[in-house]
Amino acid sequence: MTLQDFDSLDWTDRSHPDEARERMHRILRDGLAALPAPADSLATLVGDYLPQWKEQRAERFLQDLAADFRQFAGEVNPSQLRDPNFGLMVEAVLRQAVHTDGKEKLKCYRAVLVNACRPKAPGELERGHFLSLLERLKEVHVLVLQVFRDPDAFARQYGPRANGSVPRTLAELLGQYLRPMRLPADLIGSVVHDLDCMGILPGVHGRLGVELPAPLAVQLPAELKSMGQRFVQFISLSPPDTLAETENIPVKPK
Repeated sequence: MTLQDFDSLDWTDRSHPDEARERMHRILRDGLAALPAPADSLATLVGDYLPQWKEQRAERFLQDLAADFRQFAGEVNPSQLRDPNFGLMVEAVLRQAVHTDGKEKLKCYRAVLVNACRPKAPGELERGHFLSLLERLKEVHVLVLQVFRDPDAFARQYGPRANGSVPRTLAELLGQYLRPMRLPADLIGSVVHDLDCMGILPGVHGRLGVELPAPLAVQLPAELKSMGQRFVQFISLSPPDTLAETENIPVKPK
């Protein structure tokens, strides 16, 4: 679909003679101007009347999405943008995004759309599974995954982890990083349990309270294995195949 085709779509709902549709049309066209081929299915989605609060969220999401596509324009595969399955993915993600409050989870939704068009994107079946997993996550799950993916970047964004006693367990270490969020230890454990059950952090929950023997160093990104690593890469905007190295954190011996 070209921008000319996009303009030719009938955006006017004769049963709702107000300005909402015209504003949505303008925002969508301007926001998606950076994309070589806006998805046909998006027209169907916006063709339904959207309440004002949904309109505003959709507008913000699409504006931010267009900025992300511009940032990674050199890596985007134009043929993927013309794939009808990508159009369905845009529709599904936008429906979920307008019901999402969390800032970090919204970034994840934008990331999956951009990453679906970048090199080494997951196959269609795995992509669908990852979208299903993302829909189940709350903002707190995303924050915990960010700690595992890149602890140093998380500390730069939210503040350095609490200093003091050397952490003896994974639970203590996570609590230090997540202290700015004031999350109770049992909530952190519950979130890790959820991620464990989803296969994103397999086996980690059972080791949260186990003391780690010296001289081992805690490498949180190393806890993301196989599917968990691919999932976190898919919901993050970063160079492909990159998981940040983190500092070696000494663990107090037993």
